Amino acid sequence: AEAALTAAREAVTAAERKRAATQARHEALALGLRRKDGTGILLGARDRLTGILGPAAELLTVTPGHEVALAAAFGTAADAIAVTTPSSAADAIRLLRKQDGGRAALLLAGAPEAPRPDAPQSVAPQRGAGNGATSHDGAAPDHRPFTAPPSGHFAADLVRGPADLMPAVRRLLDGIVVVDTLEAAEDLVYRHPHLTAVTAEGDLLGAHFAHGGSAGAPSLLEVQASVDEAAAELEELAVRCEELSEAQESAQALRKESAALVEELGERRRAADREKSAVAQQLGRLAGQARGAAGEAERSTAAAARAQDSLDKALEEVEILAERLAVAEEMPVEEEPDTSARDRLAADGANARQTEMEARLQVRTHEERVKGLAGRADSLDRAARAERDARARAEQRRARLRHEA
Repeated sequence: AEAALTAAREAVTAAERKRAATQARHEALALGLRRKDGTGILLGARDRLTGILGPAAELLTVTPGHEVALAAAFGTAADAIAVTTPSSAADAIRLLRKQDGGRAALLLAGAPEAPRPDAPQSVAPQRGAGNGATSHDGAAPDHRPFTAPPSGHFAADLVRGPADLMPAVRRLLDGIVVVDTLEAAEDLVYRHPHLTAVTAEGDLLGAHFAHGGSAGAPSLLEVQASVDEAAAELEELAVRCEELSEAQESAQALRKESAALVEELGERRRAADREKSAVAQQLGRLAGQARGAAGEAERSTAAAARAQDSLDKALEEVEILAERLAVAEEMPVEEEPDTSARDRLAADGANARQTEMEARLQVRTHEERVKGLAGRADSLDRAARAERDARARAEQRRARLRHEA
């Protein structure tokens, strides 16, 4: 849980850092869209001019990866402002002249589609303003074949935008084919002189006009594409940051639950240790009592054996006295026997019986004590086994707790 929380924090930090960098890049690119030339003046005068739709770069969408080629194909029209009618374009030009605000390119929406011939013509295009290959002073015919050459795509097919603005876009990009390399452009113009080729690096090549070289300042179309890309990346990063924040909260909750579980397991482990200690102490006491009972049993057994020996001796004496009594009774009596000997023998017999009785009582007493001690020893032994079992169960429970922790 700790590792997951650390990973979530690092992911959130990295995502926030990337989001901040992308936000800074987006803002820097957006600043590039704020033109300070005639385009900027016209955009700032929307409240005084009618028919201003906005920068064409914001209204048109170029297939990703072809921004540089389309900017070269559009030429100055890549930085144009879209207006609704020729009258709106004329009003915008008058305002620039009045304020000496410089020049601006204007792209007119609502123009009708140029008629297309039934078959392509092998006539070289006239030079114009959009790409150096099309003129604005007449309705240029559409020389585009019905299918694109195998080496490229028609530039007009790579642009999407409002329906009323697309006729002007198609007129500007008429006869322009996007290819990969300058060699492919040269081959295309050689095979189709009526077409104009533009490369992915922004080099334009036609039968009567060419324009290219090293990379220059990015056009408004390229900057707008970069701004849109940065904005899309910002949206993705915002979603990603939100997901990572939720993952971090989940990791924190999991860490809190894990910490509570660890504390609970620690408390259970401490309780098990205390129980184990108490069981060990009780087991020690029972073991001592068992050893004492065993010693007492041995002593009682020895005393019972001694009492049994005394009983055996008393029985032997009783038998001897009984034999002597029988012999004495069988002897003829000639004269009155001495009563003192009889009394003495009677007293000896009584003493022998008393001794036998005491010996039997002592034997019985020792036997009862032996039985009691044996029962106590058995009870202590059972208690000791129970304690050992309890200790084993406590050890197993503690091992399970360690495994769960």
